[in-house]
Amino acid sequence: MNSTMVTLQNVRRHAEQLLTSIGVSRIIVIDDEYREFDVEDLIGLCSVLGPDRAVALPHLNDIDFCADREIWGDLIRERWLTLHSEEQESVLAQARAASIGASTPSDGDDLIDPEKEDTKAAQSLAEILGQLQGCQYITLSLNQWRLQRRTFLKDDRAEKTVFLFDRDFRNEAGSENEGINLISEVQRTNAGCCGLLSHTVNIEGEHDAWRQISEDYDLNRDTFIVIAKERLTHESSGYCHFLDMLRLVGLCGRYAGFKSATWSIFEKSVDKAATFVEGLSVFDFDRIVFGSSRKEGVWEPDTLFRMFGILMRREARKQLYRDNDLLLDVTKARRISASSEALADALGEKRESREALRIQRFESYELTGDLNQFHVPIELGDIFERISTRRRYILLAQPCDLMVRRNGKRSYDNKCGRTAALVELAFDAERRVIYDGKKKKESWGELAYYHEDTGGSAFVEFAKVHQALLAVLDLCVFDTDGIAKINVDGACPDLLNQPWKKRYKRMKQLFRAALERYGRLRSKQLPDALNLLALPGLAATCGLHATVDNRTVEYDLRRVMRLRQPWSGALLTAFAQYQARAAFEHPFYDQVQTRLETSSNQELENNETCGATS
Repeated sequence: MNSTMVTLQNVRRHAEQLLTSIGVSRIIVIDDEYREFDVEDLIGLCSVLGPDRAVALPHLNDIDFCADREIWGDLIRERWLTLHSEEQESVLAQARAASIGASTPSDGDDLIDPEKEDTKAAQSLAEILGQLQGCQYITLSLNQWRLQRRTFLKDDRAEKTVFLFDRDFRNEAGSENEGINLISEVQRTNAGCCGLLSHTVNIEGEHDAWRQISEDYDLNRDTFIVIAKERLTHESSGYCHFLDMLRLVGLCGRYAGFKSATWSIFEKSVDKAATFVEGLSVFDFDRIVFGSSRKEGVWEPDTLFRMFGILMRREARKQLYRDNDLLLDVTKARRISASSEALADALGEKRESREALRIQRFESYELTGDLNQFHVPIELGDIFERISTRRRYILLAQPCDLMVRRNGKRSYDNKCGRTAALVELAFDAERRVIYDGKKKKESWGELAYYHEDTGGSAFVEFAKVHQALLAVLDLCVFDTDGIAKINVDGACPDLLNQPWKKRYKRMKQLFRAALERYGRLRSKQLPDALNLLALPGLAATCGLHATVDNRTVEYDLRRVMRLRQPWSGALLTAFAQYQARAAFEHPFYDQVQTRLETSSNQELENNETCGATS
């Protein structure tokens, strides 16, 4: 038995398991491929096949297809009247099957014929779904659907039915978006779930098409999905991917109920948390929100949201575990969702979710706009980029040491001289961030999900650490583009919290004094390298100095993103462990080399023994 047939049998087996778990007992496919054909369809197919292939069709082998089309067309019409209905169906079926592999006239380009693609998709559906146990498979033309739709939408199996609609019904005097209108009709009856089959959408564009169609035609996203016919036109290797989409058709309704119930609980927990906050006395509110924030230099709205989140999660968790209907829905959806893993392992590759990666990066990182636009203070995990070379560094320091207190100072730092570890990200010879985990070294710490497109990890080189002056890094907070610069005569940004407004004044004083020293040195016509020594340097080992433009001091550095907690805290721990690693004297005895020599000698002895035996 060939591999194709084995795969197709596996697809059918998994289809039965899948549909049983979803609770689908009927699938109805509505497509103009199932319309009643007549002699004109046969003439059109013969034109596509060409003389050599058309003449091989049964009952037509004595017709001269090299003659004018009108002549042999009339001959086919005459012959058609002499054939029984079974013979008419047979010649039409063979003509359609033969046309799938026929070449399509074009201007030299390799174009896909939608008619052939639709025919192949219909055949694939029949192969996958036509012989399943426990699930009825029905195919209808548009006209047949219009005659029987009331029955299918109101009987006792309506809720357990999956409706698969072709998109384009122009071959049956419908519109090119007739299938969308039919889905809208089904949704109004709350019967089952729908899939829109289309050859105008490729696999990569399914999600975008689903989103756009639902917006343009006001469809409920929770009860329909877009399926590219491409999934049905690449033999059985692609059938598993169609099956996975069929799984999503069955899941979308259950997920809708799950989301709705969860959102209801979320809203109730928000209301209860709001009621609790409203019930706080002025004294308690002042102590919790403003008093605690003032001690640590935290922005008061952040503290309020922290308190609100604690109360909301407490209420939400209590309600989640008490909702028996929700727990039952979650159990059913979990069982169906888990079937996808078995399906992927047995039949094909699992498609990665770009939305999942995007949300994961939202959780793991704060990006540039969120940090710099709102002048968010410097924290553990901030990632900086040297603008000229694109090298990147991450700030690894104890969070309390980075905190600016209510007086605009850091602890034990009256002269703004505190430093912190700025550790380089690993780069290759072309100054590109390394994403290949196979090259990971013991001195590297991992930044998971770093690459925006692939989710690949970047690595921090713990051995390449610079003790950076925090006063220079602080300048990134004041600029909306995150660049480390300050105009000593500029106005304080409005969005800074109170401790950082005081910090801004201190930084202006620090750099104003530095500019005065710089000006005095320049007046002595000293080399620029000496003049720059008057300005605070980022780090002695980094070689990054400031530039001066009138009353503005600027560094070749900007803040680009932040690694969030708890990942940044874990990275700090790994860095501390690397810094505290034991230092051993070099060994006198090389175990690795000894093992290699022993292995080589043993292999030589075995070869000599084999030679003597021969």
